[in-house]
Amino acid sequence: MYISIHEAKSNILNIQKGMPPKRKVLYSPQVVLEGTKSDQDNVIYGVPQGTVLGPLLFLAYINDMPDCTSSDIRLFADDSLMYRVIKSTDDKSRLQQDLDALEQWERTWLMRFNASKCYVLHISSNRKMDNQHQYMLHGQVLESVDHSKYLGVSVSNNLS
Repeated sequence: MYISIHEAKSNILNIQKGMPPKRKVLYSPQVVLEGTKSDQDNVIYGVPQGTVLGPLLFLAYINDMPDCTSSDIRLFADDSLMYRVIKSTDDKSRLQQDLDALEQWERTWLMRFNASKCYVLHISSNRKMDNQHQYMLHGQVLESVDHSKYLGVSVSNNLS
């Protein structure tokens, strides 16, 4: 049986709306100002944290993310990785276009990537390769790093 992505996401939103309204959430953040605590906020939509249904609904919700880019995207739980082989200036432009496409995807599905948690890792054995190209997300230049962890595995720019 085939269900379109839009239809499936619409149904997920309807499932979320059907959950008990105004649940009091004990882990809801509070603001403390000069010793006075704010009230905890009511959660009207969403899936309670710690449920089996939560991760499944989230994966269904983001499953079409790879469809909006020409670069490869890997998804695992709430981690995502986009990558592209860069052989020319045109490839660099396409990667930036894909970052822009992800911004549009965010607007469509009311999500937002945290640009301060996004990094650029240039992997190459060629030391002369131009690693100075800057990529942007939400108008913020993404930090270029020499190594990063992905799913608990440390990856360096020369794969050593």
